[in-house]
Amino acid sequence: IPTDMFPSSLQSLDLETNYFTGSIPNDIFENCKDLQDVDLSGNKLLGTIDSKWGTLDKLSSLKFSNNNLTGTLPSEIFTPVMEVFAVELNNLTGTIPDAIFTSTSLRELYLDTNDFRGTISSRFGELKQLEYLVLFHNRLTGQIPKEIGNMMSLVSFQIPYNYVNGSVPSEVCALTPKPLENLWTDCKTPEGGGAPKVTCDCCSTNECFFGY
Repeated sequence: IPTDMFPSSLQSLDLETNYFTGSIPNDIFENCKDLQDVDLSGNKLLGTIDSKWGTLDKLSSLKFSNNNLTGTLPSEIFTPVMEVFAVELNNLTGTIPDAIFTSTSLRELYLDTNDFRGTISSRFGELKQLEYLVLFHNRLTGQIPKEIGNMMSLVSFQIPYNYVNGSVPSEVCALTPKPLENLWTDCKTPEGGGAPKVTCDCCSTNECFFGY
């Protein structure tokens, strides 16, 4: 990405679906303090996500989907004004930082198809504005917390292909079919018989997966 293309007045940067390689230049943090929306999805970007994204205090939408980013999610990037955060289809690791729960304006969170580990925090129930919580294809463990049922704006909750077990809490099922229209879990009965990894009384057949 050229380093001379960022005017100080820049508010929106959309370089989605190109063939940019290398890392994200630091000029963007130093020169573009008014940035509100950044979409660098669908490129071939390398390296880690810099904590300096958190210094852009007007930034409400940050999308790095479908690149080759590595490392962990820095806590500093989650600010109170963040509304959309998308990093699916990368090679990110570590746990989901608790700092994400300070982004109380968050509406869309896409962390799928990475290598995140740890459990699904009960604190997700604090994100009252969150509509899309997409976590599939990671290495998350434990059970689905009942506090997900406090997310009264939740439209889509997708967690198949993790190592989650147990049952979908009745508090979560109570959100279906509205507002929760999509509830994806590893609730499909194995072809050889036996119990599914997750028991779900409110998932439709096409929302159930075998899992790993």
